[in-house]
Amino acid sequence: MTVNNLLRAMLITLFPLCLSIVPSFAIGAETDKLANYQQQYRHPDPQVRIRAVGFLGTLGPKAIPSLIEALRDDDRMVGHHAEQALRKIGPASLSALDGMLEDSHFEAPHRAAHAIVWMGPAAAPTIIKVLQEYRPDAWNRLYEVSNISNLPDETKAALVPKLIELFTHPDIEVQIRAMLYMGYMKPASHTALPHIVQALKGNTILRDKSARVLYGIGYAATPFLVQALQDPDPEVRRFVVQMLTSPAFSRNEVVHGLQQVCAGDSSPAIRQQAKTILQHSFRRPLDAGC
Repeated sequence: MTVNNLLRAMLITLFPLCLSIVPSFAIGAETDKLANYQQQYRHPDPQVRIRAVGFLGTLGPKAIPSLIEALRDDDRMVGHHAEQALRKIGPASLSALDGMLEDSHFEAPHRAAHAIVWMGPAAAPTIIKVLQEYRPDAWNRLYEVSNISNLPDETKAALVPKLIELFTHPDIEVQIRAMLYMGYMKPASHTALPHIVQALKGNTILRDKSARVLYGIGYAATPFLVQALQDPDPEVRRFVVQMLTSPAFSRNEVVHGLQQVCAGDSSPAIRQQAKTILQHSFRRPLDAGC
């Protein structure tokens, strides 16, 4: 056998062995990186910890436990960078973030909530899960953060259909939490208008919460409220008439609807209510039938 042929045979024999060794080296290198960055995170200098957290965010799901720990860092910027790193890792971190919502640290639960609501549409099932469960601390922190954060429109679009499903949940407290959260869903909440108006027929507290959502939506809600003036329940009609005094809704549509109530509602009290609002709130002359 020539020297060339001998070398070729050796390479053919050794090549598969080399391929099997490379992943082992890669895995070892990744493990070393994780251990190294974890060690750097123990440094007393916050700037070193910030850099370590940034590097941990590049390692994917294996770094989640370390980053969750970093959410508890008493240095605000370290905690902020840990939140950013978990968002960068993505949906794989949602379960761990959910678990942090009830943590006793003064800041970490809010960082976790912020990471969740900014995770994008993939966060919708986690948010809905928290809304359904009776976990006051988790719910309050998620709700507060949603209040101060303008959620991405794509997240809202993913949440609205799931919130609508909760409007018929057997637990009224779940319905109320879903309605409260719907208040942050503009403009996606426009697609839920028929369901929000339907909630005006429910529990007194739910009625009040749904009214607040409708005030927030404004003009787009007007035709749905005017239609609700025909509801068979006089208490619903009375409530809607009072709602329509708000400048949040389309004036022309409101006046037309109230004129119809004034002229034809079966309840004398509701007819008088509409008449008073037309005269004093809208300064409109009354039609002959009113």
